[in-house]
Amino acid sequence: MKPVQLIALAGLAVATVHAQSQVVRPTTAPHAPRSVDPTRAEQVAAQQAAATQAPPRMLAQVPDELAATSGPDVALDPLAHVTGGIGFGSADGVLVGVGPRYKAGFGARGPSVTPPLGMQAARSLPLAFELESIHVGSSLVAAGGAASPAVAERTVSYARGATVTEKYELRGDGIEQSFVFTSLPAVDGDLVVRGLVLTELAAPAAGSYPLGLAFRAPGEGGISIGGVTGIDAAGKSVAGELRFDGRHLDLVLPQAFVANAQLPLVLDPLIGSLLTLDSGADFADPDVAYDETTDDYLVVYERWWSGTDIDVYGQRVSTSGALVGATILMETTVGTLATNPAVGNVNGSERWFACWQESASIFGPWDITGMAITASTGALSASMSVASLAASEIDPDVGSEKLTGFDNCIVVWERDGAGIRGAAIDVNATGTPTVETAFTISTSASAHRPAISKSGGSPGNYMVAYSLFFSTPAPGDHDLYGAVVDYLGTVLDSEAFLVGGIGPNEDDVEVDGDGASFLFAYEKQAVSNDGDHDVFAHRATYTVGTATLAAAGSPVGIEAGLGDDECDPTIAFTGLKYHVAYLDERAPFGYELDLRELDPADCLNCGTAPTSVPASGASLFGPSIASVWNGTNSPLVTEDQTLLAFESVSLTPNFDGTIVGLRWESVGASGASVNLGGGCAGGGVAGTTGVLAPGSPNFTFTLAGASPGAALGLVNVNPGPAAPFPCGTCVGPLPGILVGRPVVAGAASLVLPIPCDSASIGTVWDYDWIVALVPTSPCPLFANVANSNVLRMTVGH
Repeated sequence: MKPVQLIALAGLAVATVHAQSQVVRPTTAPHAPRSVDPTRAEQVAAQQAAATQAPPRMLAQVPDELAATSGPDVALDPLAHVTGGIGFGSADGVLVGVGPRYKAGFGARGPSVTPPLGMQAARSLPLAFELESIHVGSSLVAAGGAASPAVAERTVSYARGATVTEKYELRGDGIEQSFVFTSLPAVDGDLVVRGLVLTELAAPAAGSYPLGLAFRAPGEGGISIGGVTGIDAAGKSVAGELRFDGRHLDLVLPQAFVANAQLPLVLDPLIGSLLTLDSGADFADPDVAYDETTDDYLVVYERWWSGTDIDVYGQRVSTSGALVGATILMETTVGTLATNPAVGNVNGSERWFACWQESASIFGPWDITGMAITASTGALSASMSVASLAASEIDPDVGSEKLTGFDNCIVVWERDGAGIRGAAIDVNATGTPTVETAFTISTSASAHRPAISKSGGSPGNYMVAYSLFFSTPAPGDHDLYGAVVDYLGTVLDSEAFLVGGIGPNEDDVEVDGDGASFLFAYEKQAVSNDGDHDVFAHRATYTVGTATLAAAGSPVGIEAGLGDDECDPTIAFTGLKYHVAYLDERAPFGYELDLRELDPADCLNCGTAPTSVPASGASLFGPSIASVWNGTNSPLVTEDQTLLAFESVSLTPNFDGTIVGLRWESVGASGASVNLGGGCAGGGVAGTTGVLAPGSPNFTFTLAGASPGAALGLVNVNPGPAAPFPCGTCVGPLPGILVGRPVVAGAASLVLPIPCDSASIGTVWDYDWIVALVPTSPCPLFANVANSNVLRMTVGH
């Protein structure tokens, strides 16, 4: 929904094709049933058996000592900026380095620095500096020419003979250029480093510039070169000057300082980019996936340098919210448009697979290009072609493989004017990924914008959802259709009608699930037809026996505000709930993000009211989400954490866009818990572990310290506050809801998954244990029966 110039142009072209196409609503017969691969079935069964021997791993489990505190419905970490890092990569065999406001190619003759001119700029305008000579007075110290760049940490170096090193250190505020001299001839004049400047940026007038000079693209930005400083080994310094003659730039230090300097001597200006009043939206369109081995996410995103120069970068983010490693440079070629990045994970290979559409022209044709990223190091494979034909291949999306032992991820995309296509990509632990199986979901020219579930779950079955345009009756509308593809790239069912009909558009769909049950979220045009949209969710199920995908139940309105726009939903399954985020229009300018937790059984709210991500002074765009569950091997592990990535665009000049990450944990904390005392000899001590909140999978009643001879315990739960019932030396509530558990060595436990019922939040319950077969009878009404202390618990959120 973000009105990016390039996307708008591509969208208009696609919309024109769709509007001219007319299709008949398909009534495709179901595909023949296909049995589950035995190897995968055996692995799933083994994992299920192993998982029953250990409690589930919960990233957000609340320690016992904190279980009595209250917490928010959605636990949100402070916003963290994913973009703005520094990293190295390569493009066409040339070393490339990037920083927050520059990218630089380091060729054999020197650096070429590209400033961010913004998406409104027609093209990028780099500035190259090629060393020609270094003199001290009449003596030649070093000559320029070709040299091999060497990298050490954040610094690129060129050896200029035996006594001079030309260096470029990548910093947050620019590139620090320096020349280090370990030996100098007799000093009979100024030290002059002369370089040839090659750029289409507007150059300053010829002259001397003691404080620095700038090369500009009027109204768009440019490159500044700071004043020269000389520093010797004793720490003495002097200000030099820059001299420009229209083609050559001289970096000059005065003779008097150089003659008395202790070596090594450093000559040191700073190359940076100019800020402007109308550039912006530098970072856009994030996607995210999780890797279990490293416990990290990878966020991929676009970096705009101009309207015809867009790169794709990545940043690893830990589940604790910390940035991991340097910025990962995937596509950095000047003049290439690389957009719509998508990423998935292959757990067994411990690698991510990222792909994007790219072209040399905004008018296409577009190809899908991809590469693997090693999760532990961020190292890149060689790039490979996912799809490259005369027609444009656009809008890719990637489904992860969560189980180990399998090395495919699934990629789907739109072939402009020819339907929805896909491929199973073989991502081994090393080497370049390859296309293992190509498949077709739809050949309709009116099918577009496919989305695939974040993983295939334990069965390895992915749901693909897409829009289909119908031109009659006029003016036409979009409906939603779906397909199921397995982990080998076999289409199990296709062109299954999901939701729609004559009337408002259903479009911009996202989907996730566990391989058998799915939830798709989409935007629906408001009935008023005023350009506003509402956000809906709908369940879908895949039946193995008949190999059919079908929508289940009725659509549920997530939000349908009057007079404003809700759009661009994203969704992830956590194993407990679905996390859904979407844009919500906020007057007078821009969008905020609203977050919802939905019950997998009925799409209804599984928590309290929606939580909003504030957007003070900014507008938010392009949300994307992935869960830990999407990339975790065991089918029974329930993780409640997701990472939500989105673009935040400032509403004030420079109108900069940055990618922001937000960790989201949906099971918060229990409400208050009060020990009311009571109990009697042999009844033990009642306690709890886990979180008493809607959707919590592992809330547990515990008993400790009961009589060693006791054999049976009854968990006794009453709606609170319950009146106490004294009996002999025992004090406790009357029997209410009773569940029996064996007592072994005075201990027992009962795990009680908490349903997704938001109405339970704030309700009070009294609970104790009734313990049988103790050696005495402290309550004369019941022989050999005692009770524990009583806990009064409040359901949290």
